[in-house]
Amino acid sequence: MSVKAGDYVFSDPIAFRHLAQEDATEIVEENVVIEGYQVYVVQQWACSRVHPVFVVTTFTGEESNKVPSHLSLQC
Repeated sequence: MSVKAGDYVFSDPIAFRHLAQEDATEIVEENVVIEGYQVYVVQQWACSRVHPVFVVTTFTGEESNKVPSHLSLQC
């Protein structure tokens, strides 16, 4: 998968779903796996049920780290 300027990658399905409902969002690709990233759940956010997003995705550069993601292009 090649990410270009203007592309946004979302590993949080809830955030992706909200943005995908916007008229200005064009979905380029769904349900892809990106290499070199890890996802962490922030326990305080997940347990509070107040935050709409409770994961943090970070770049590791390690090809063995893989994250299921969504890719969308915002116009």
